Amino acid sequence: MPFMPLGQTLLIVAICAAAVLAGFYLAPLLRHFFAALKKRSVTAHILNQTSAIIWEERDGQVVWSNKRHQEVEAKLDRKVRYEDFAFDAAPEGECHSRLGQLKVGTDDQVQNFEVSKSETGSKTIYTAFEATAFEHAEHDRKRFIQILGDTFAHNPIGMAVFDKNRDLTLFNPALSDSLECKPSWLAQGPNLRSFLDHLHNDGALPEPKDYNEWREKLVEMERNASDGSYDEDWYLPNQKVLRVTGRPHPQGAVAFFFEDISREVAVERDYRLELERYHAIFDALEPGIAVFDSAGHLNFSNEALDAIMGTEYASAMSDLHIAKVTQDWQSNCNPNPIFGEIRDFAQIPDEKAQWDGYVRLSTGNRYHVVVSPVLNRSFVVTFTQTDSVQKIEEVTKESA
Repeated sequence: MPFMPLGQTLLIVAICAAAVLAGFYLAPLLRHFFAALKKRSVTAHILNQTSAIIWEERDGQVVWSNKRHQEVEAKLDRKVRYEDFAFDAAPEGECHSRLGQLKVGTDDQVQNFEVSKSETGSKTIYTAFEATAFEHAEHDRKRFIQILGDTFAHNPIGMAVFDKNRDLTLFNPALSDSLECKPSWLAQGPNLRSFLDHLHNDGALPEPKDYNEWREKLVEMERNASDGSYDEDWYLPNQKVLRVTGRPHPQGAVAFFFEDISREVAVERDYRLELERYHAIFDALEPGIAVFDSAGHLNFSNEALDAIMGTEYASAMSDLHIAKVTQDWQSNCNPNPIFGEIRDFAQIPDEKAQWDGYVRLSTGNRYHVVVSPVLNRSFVVTFTQTDSVQKIEEVTKESA
């Protein structure tokens, strides 16, 4: 049997060794390559099933696009690029997502898309999602704001609504009237801090001891209380009084209501002054006077009665009932049924008539007691010392 030349034998051995080594080292690489190819195929299949328009550009040229992108290009019979979308406004800052419109058919049908792009080196991937749901939500939001505006347009209470970013998004005409600020400035949508600073500079805010601390309390009021509520009366330098209430909402918005209560405060102040005037007049009288309401509660007692009975009812703010009052009177006088009769008089539901009697204090002084009904089943009890009564009667006779 003839032998193969040594050179050929070595060549065959080298080829076999190279094949073995290639299979040993290249097999994992081939498996990885085919796995990546399969993964890319699955990814492409998924991207082709979505309704979003997706394409990839490199150096200004489209190198890949999904099925939806190809369908739109086929309908329009032209290429679709990022610049073909009609955007509402220029992007702000680092924003990579914009709302734009694109004609997607031959019948001039226009559809809204939220278009975003992602750049990696020379490669840029564009994605355009249908924004129908966003469009409906935006429409509903604007409609809701319009309804709110129409509802509160004629409301005398000023209203200011700030969104989760604390920007003014809604206000009514009464807000401008209450705070005396221009509607054109409010329409610019200032944030809450700027809003308060503007009012502070215009003298439309109260003057707290620490304005910055007070302002932060309003700005972050949802963190200052468990229920997040704010309720305070603002006494402004121009004598106006505003009742301000604030209510935060779960979505982060907060609403403030400004009610002008200047007239109510003035009426209450005048009433208190008038009441104090009458108290001063009654305190200047010599007889002791006590006024009870229909339920038998002491409404008023002058200083003269306190001096007679040794009590402090004139300055007391507690709710005193006739049973307690007459008991204290009885303890300073000799036994007398008149105090029980006064209690019984308070229980009479029908029309009451004036009556009188006499009591003698433990000190020996004798007083004339007169019980007189007044309006709404209230009644007055007066204590006049008997020598004063005699003087009054003598003066009356002389004048007659």
